[in-house]
Amino acid sequence: PGVRHFVLSRLAFTFVRWYLTTRACVGAARLRSTLTSLGDAVLVTDQAGRVTFLIPVAETLTGWPQADAAGQDLTTIFKIVNEATRDVVENPVDKVLRLGTIVGMANHTLLIARNGTETPIDDSGAPIHDADRTISGVVLVFRDITERKAAEVERADLLARERAARAAARASGPSSRFLADGIPP
Repeated sequence: PGVRHFVLSRLAFTFVRWYLTTRACVGAARLRSTLTSLGDAVLVTDQAGRVTFLIPVAETLTGWPQADAAGQDLTTIFKIVNEATRDVVENPVDKVLRLGTIVGMANHTLLIARNGTETPIDDSGAPIHDADRTISGVVLVFRDITERKAAEVERADLLARERAARAAARASGPSSRFLADGIPP
């Protein structure tokens, strides 16, 4: 799932960037319809980091409806921290504007919604270029990875239990080595 999500997200991300950079040529209704059909959350800012658009998935994850989010500074709507240290993660818009390129955000990131709900996310950001290649804003694409994190914890737990069982089998004598290592006594 991780590779598939990465590939699908990159495709969605590329599509969103293309669509946003060509929106002057495309009807606003079609643009909105297409973007709201995506499974990932999409949030768009202007070059000053003020939210200009977010789709329903982003509204759900952030807890901010489009009407309330529009014009707000990204850091008000998109509060992200490191899940282990609780340190504030670098503002992705600032990073994109500073580097001028697509950036992946740090691992182990939690999004803190308006109501305080914390959701582990993967996210990336990219500049939106005008026709003259000037950066006019940033598009963030992010997704809830709660299920993936739970599966990772479960896998780690299973591995730890398997290692403990093998160690116990080794310690109980030579006849148990076959069970632990597949080596006949």
